Amino acid sequence: FGVPGAQVVESAHPYEAKGFRWTKEVSIKGASALVVHFYEKSCTYDSSTRLCIFSGGLPRDAAGPGARVELHTCCSQRVWGTVVERSAGTGTAGMWKVLLDRQKPGTTAAPAAEWPQLGDEVQAKYLHGMWFPAKIAAIKVEGGIKTFTVDWHDGDYRDKEKRREEIQPRGGGPVPELAAERNVEDVEVYRQAVPKDPAAQCFAHCKEGPIKRVLVKYGK
Repeated sequence: FGVPGAQVVESAHPYEAKGFRWTKEVSIKGASALVVHFYEKSCTYDSSTRLCIFSGGLPRDAAGPGARVELHTCCSQRVWGTVVERSAGTGTAGMWKVLLDRQKPGTTAAPAAEWPQLGDEVQAKYLHGMWFPAKIAAIKVEGGIKTFTVDWHDGDYRDKEKRREEIQPRGGGPVPELAAERNVEDVEVYRQAVPKDPAAQCFAHCKEGPIKRVLVKYGK
């Protein structure tokens, strides 16, 4: 393309007529900014297709001791921490030891509104993988797993139960940043177990790969 040091980024095409998601990380050594040029014949499958570009962050492979990370709990809450140890391995063999952020002495944890809330306008993933506008109609937690019931804007009554990863802000993009839900004391599932001594350290031991979870319901 006649631009020294440029990278060509393209997804597989032509698209199949089904849900499709694609992510590509681009890094140009020594660059202070990136400029994106679209090929004149670039096109999308339909009007629901979106391209989102996010900047910043740290490649997972480069995150070692000292790296700042964000951990997601089983109830979709978040807490920040610092990597203090990372063992080798892939999948569930690798392990991260993360020092979790504590609330500063003399301060009070601010109440945090989790996203999304009842009535929030969102877009949710439908049966075939496409995203459509909806509204949060109900929220429930069973076995530590939170699920959401949505009302589709077009009135469809199918496929209304969604997990957190199947919901995103209207128009795509990152979830709105929250002022709280950063320290251990701000996370509901940790708050009751946190040491009373504010100087005590709290750690999380995280597997390199996700562990499969199963929801078990007990009957009478």
